[in-house]
Amino acid sequence: MKILSVETFPYGKKRVIIRVTTDEGVSGWGDATPLTSFTGETQGSIMAAIENYLKPTILNENPLEIGKLSEKLNKLPWNMAAKAGIEMALFDIAGKVFKAPVYSLLGGKHHEKLLQAIAIGKKFKESIDEVAREAEESIKMGFQLVKVKIGRKYGIGFDEDYKRVQAVADTIRGYARFWVDCQAAYSPQEALKVAKKIEKFDPIYIEQPTPDIEGMAEVRRRISIPLLADESVFSPRDALEVIRRRAADAIGIKFAKCGGILAAKKISEIAEAYGLECIMISPGETNIGLAAYLHVAASSKNISICNFPLKPQEDWLTPLEIDRSRMISVPKGAGLGIEVLKEVPKEASWEFEDFLSQTSKHAENFHYIQK
Repeated sequence: MKILSVETFPYGKKRVIIRVTTDEGVSGWGDATPLTSFTGETQGSIMAAIENYLKPTILNENPLEIGKLSEKLNKLPWNMAAKAGIEMALFDIAGKVFKAPVYSLLGGKHHEKLLQAIAIGKKFKESIDEVAREAEESIKMGFQLVKVKIGRKYGIGFDEDYKRVQAVADTIRGYARFWVDCQAAYSPQEALKVAKKIEKFDPIYIEQPTPDIEGMAEVRRRISIPLLADESVFSPRDALEVIRRRAADAIGIKFAKCGGILAAKKISEIAEAYGLECIMISPGETNIGLAAYLHVAASSKNISICNFPLKPQEDWLTPLEIDRSRMISVPKGAGLGIEVLKEVPKEASWEFEDFLSQTSKHAENFHYIQK
């Protein structure tokens, strides 16, 4: 079996959908969704990287030799989302060839469903009342976990950080848990000040309070809240360094940072070996990409939470299943378990909008499927 073609389809303003087809007629699908603020990738750069380098690298190769092909792809520096999308399509092909879901190729399934968290407070200079309303809408829609954005990126200061967290904690008490995402906004001294003020609300994590590992290690030594690393971990090597420095209690994984399924799996295995949890965090992939996250999570004992964006169901893709408690099911079909039902549209049905501005009645239209 050989790779016959690699096609790219721009979807909306940011994403690139990828189809890899073999000489035996088996096709696999991938999703390259960039995280521009982290890696500088854009839709245009992804398509250029695939056409000019990644595609020629894998044409006429055996698509089942995923490890070997990933090594070849990684000779191109960075371009993580582009490489993740290609690798995703290769796993989809392999699963279809062996008539097995991707989680079986990764060692088997530990989870049938994953708990889905929702991020709130993402708009610049949102008022405390607005964020509290988002928290209320979240629990009305069944979410058991809420991630609250805080820090200067959102146009708020220390006092507002505290009031925002207090408002969310008061709103969801008895219904859901929460953690705070600082987005590397603080110095160690500032992060300690914030953490000491909010620890009484019992967040499950404080996410990336400082931009550097050394600062995170200092903060972690002096607070009671478990620390979640995100911006500090792009690769398995970064994960090892965070663990060596004792800078985190958990690690957030994004394909656009690490470069795909194999690297994500390595990060989870390293973390598990040292007793750390991991969380899958999506910057806005389609169901193709979300399914890939779910397969990695399902095959990992130390991953039970996914932080996926609230978005409408795309009618050109197989729906994902999510129940009223916002537990999301792992696809069971061969490969990724997601089929492309019709031609990939050029216009996206969603573009990273915050659908929590809708009422509960309208927001129900933006969930994958009710069971």
